[in-house]
Order: sequence, then C-alpha cells, then structure tokens
Amino acid sequence: MVTYPRTDSQYLTEDMEQTAADLIQTICNTISCCQGLSIPEPNVKRCINNSKVSDHHAIIPTAEIAHKKLADLPDGERNILNLIAAKLILATADPHRYEATKVSVICENHNFSATGKAILNAGWKAFEIAIKEMLKSNEDTVKSGDEKTLPPLEKGQVFENVTSSVIEHYTSPPKPYTEDTLLKAMETAGNHNYDENADVEKKGLGTPATRAAILETLVKRAYIERKKKQIFPTAKGISLIAVVPDEVKSAQLTADWETQLQEIERGQCNPDDFMHEIVSFVSDISGKYNEKAENAAFQAQRTVIGKCPKCGKNVVEWKKSFSCENDKEKCGFIIWKSICNKIISATQAKKLLEKRENRSNQRI
Repeated sequence: MVTYPRTDSQYLTEDMEQTAADLIQTICNTISCCQGLSIPEPNVKRCINNSKVSDHHAIIPTAEIAHKKLADLPDGERNILNLIAAKLILATADPHRYEATKVSVICENHNFSATGKAILNAGWKAFEIAIKEMLKSNEDTVKSGDEKTLPPLEKGQVFENVTSSVIEHYTSPPKPYTEDTLLKAMETAGNHNYDENADVEKKGLGTPATRAAILETLVKRAYIERKKKQIFPTAKGISLIAVVPDEVKSAQLTADWETQLQEIERGQCNPDDFMHEIVSFVSDISGKYNEKAENAAFQAQRTVIGKCPKCGKNVVEWKKSFSCENDKEKCGFIIWKSICNKIISATQAKKLLEKRENRSNQRI
C-alpha cells in the first residue's frame, strides 16, 4: 500500500506526475483523516526533481489503497499510512503565505522591537489543521488565531503613559537525545559545513536503512545506554570520543566520501583515484597516531591489581586476564582469569601479586 520505504529522497520523478495527481484524489476518497478535503489543483510539480532521486523516490501511497479495507489494518500501520498520505496532500497544496511585520520603538533612549504576522493565505496549514482535527491529535496545531498580530502603526507614532515591568527567566539546558531526535540529528549531521546550494547528495551519518542499526551497535558495545526514552553516552563512549582523531570524527568526511561514491556510480569519478585517496588517508592517520594514546579516562576504567613482578609497572584487569600495562617493553606478564576451569578473581590475583605465592606456596 506504500512504495519502497528505505529511501532518503523527498522528491518524485517526472514520469510520476499524473500518477501522483490521481493518487491525491484517491487519498481524499479513502484515507479517513483526509476524507472530505477538497484539493482543486494540487501542485505536483513542486515535488518533481529527477536530480534529487537516486535509487528510490519519496515514499507515497500506492493505488492499492482504493482496493483494501483500511479499517482492518493494525493501529500502528494505519497511523503510518495516514502520515504518508497526509504528507503528500500537504506537499502539493498551496504555499502558506503571511506578512511579517517588525516594529522598532524607542523608550528612554533604549531600543525595543516587536514582531507580528498577518496570514495572507493559510495554504497547506489549513489542510494540516483539518487533518489533525480529524485524527483528534493531541499535538499543538497552528491556527490563524494563534498568530501574534500587531495593531495598525505609523512611523513616528508616540505612545503616552506606557507601563512596564521586568520579568526574570532562566534558560533550560538542551534536552538529552531520544531515539527519534538522535536519528533526525544523524540525518542532518555535518550540514552546517556546506552552503545550502552545495552539490552534496549524501549528507549526515548512515542511511535510512542503517541508522537504527548503528544505534543498536553502540548500545551493544556499551558506548551509549538507554534510560527510559532518553539516550546517554557511557563513560566508555566519552573516553572513546576523547581519543579518536578529529579527522575521523568529522561528519563532513562521511559526506565527502558518500558524494564521491555517487560520482563513481555515475562515471564522473575514477574509483582507483578514490581508493588511492582512502589509502593515503589511512596511512597518514596511522603515521600521525602510531603511538598508543595515554588517555587518563581509559586508564581510570582499568582496575589496578598490583605491581608487575617482572618490570614493576602496574598490573591491570582486562576482560580475560590481569596483565602488565607495560606494552612498550613487551613485558608479557599475565595471569589468566580462567586456568584449568578455575576462575581467578581480582582479589585472588591481588594476593598473588602481594604475597608472590598461592595456597600451595608456589611462588610466582
């Protein structure tokens, strides 16, 4: 009942113009939240742009909705179908036009300003309000009466006996990410590095098909954690970001590579040149950061068990062992956590290092 969903395109192709126009009428006849809407001349051309469609066009309903009993759909599926159908209606409706007014006034040599809007043509927002009302949505709706308007004013006008007051407010810190807001942030990550007209086809991190999987991988590896609906970085994740080179953390790097891959697909870029660039990048990074990062945050996560009997450095706890941190001199001292199916605890390893012997008085 809808087209291929794993796409990031927001446009249709030229050959779909008549199909989309016919579909709008079908939506108004079959989709409950759009029934009764009158769209006299939908502007489908506004949604047509072949250059903005790569593998798949934007998600829209199909003609199958006219032959299905939509009331039998599960609530979740029906709501998603409603959203997709409503978005097509709004995207092809008239623009929302308003007149914005900004007024500057002077009082006791201080400048003040006020802004207001006067709706000239409600356009697509009128349909948005109607659809939300039919869905009985709890979301805030934007109505003409909600717009802040200014009274008629003239240049040089004077107001006498003006009353004033001072109100103190506090700013709120940014809210932690939820999965929804983080996925949206991933979609637009790095956009600020480009001009609006920059020729970059793939911006952001990941694709619609991979972004959710990226988050799941981060959770699985304990770099982030969920607390109810919110997502927070773990100490391990914060430490990783602290030591990863800035060049690798850049969302612009991902966008640049994705753009070059698109050019290779169209035959505009040589794949050998691209691979040479990747090899050079990895080589430069490896040479620049060939020494192990001495990061206090990571070291703090490793519990120090005692002193190494071979070189005197710290013995720290790892996932499968207690071993010497002296990697530079290849000390090699290690106590495995599992020996002959016997588990060695941190307390036992600490006693071994302190007393240099176990219960059988076998020295180490």
